[in-house]
Amino acid sequence: MRLLDPETLRAVRTTNACNNNEGPGQVVVDFTPSGDEIRLAVNDPLTHRERPGPVLMTLQNWDWAHSEVAQGDGMTWVYGFNAYGRSYSELLEASSSTGLPVHQWAIEVGADPYLFVDADGLWLTEGIWDGQSCSTPCALWHVAPGSDGPVVARRLGTGTQWLVASGHSVWADVLTRERGGWRQSVWRLDGPSARVVFGQPAHLLPSDIFGGTGYVVEGDPEAGFFTLSELGSGTTPATIGACDSGAPMRVVRIDPSTGVQTYVAALPLSLVGGGLDCHLTAGQSVFAHGALYFLANPSGPGDNQFARVVRVEV
Repeated sequence: MRLLDPETLRAVRTTNACNNNEGPGQVVVDFTPSGDEIRLAVNDPLTHRERPGPVLMTLQNWDWAHSEVAQGDGMTWVYGFNAYGRSYSELLEASSSTGLPVHQWAIEVGADPYLFVDADGLWLTEGIWDGQSCSTPCALWHVAPGSDGPVVARRLGTGTQWLVASGHSVWADVLTRERGGWRQSVWRLDGPSARVVFGQPAHLLPSDIFGGTGYVVEGDPEAGFFTLSELGSGTTPATIGACDSGAPMRVVRIDPSTGVQTYVAALPLSLVGGGLDCHLTAGQSVFAHGALYFLANPSGPGDNQFARVVRVEV
């Protein structure tokens, strides 16, 4: 693990150990012959030392790899894909301080869903892992603080490329089917009822539903949301997932107030390499210090051996 200076990107310190200092509420996984036992780290009231809490759920390893976790308001939420080896999945709310379960519901939204907590509670909807999509408009589930359980706040499109939540707003890149193709737009939903503020057409954004991974945005409601896009014509490709590897890689900003997209930088091939798959992927980027940082210059398409950190001040 390397600690880099955010301005110069020079290595400040390098270590072979990953110190875990997140404290109580972090997820602890015990890999046992019967499955992955999911717990939360808690402070022992007698010894005042950190220890694992009780087992919240047990999953097969593949199922745990495609589950999700979110935290907020003193609670840790776990979506267990095919929890306990059953034919359905579960959403569990546990106290981050005691590690004890508070609520548990059966719910099914597929592998690798989007799970976020904001000021209005928890939001959960189906992702597009492995090309999965909904036969009818996908449900956006909401669990309000103190409520009896998940309710469908709104129906989204056939697929959701990404979803983030902050304050009293949810932003999502939603794909809907139309005659002869698809329509891609950025939605903003406000409040516990998920009221639609806008559905802005996506003209500059990548789309990867057929690739089955979606793409990633970084940023916040103050600075905006940022991603990479490689489109030759400057418009959303007619075929979802298409891009132009001969076009320049550009940084796109999405305005949180309007959903309008603008190019803020064009990146030369000599800087970013030729194997970024036209967009950002999970674990590749972060937004901090007023800049977008991402890993680049892999040796070729599909090769995750990144060799360069790129900083784009936005």
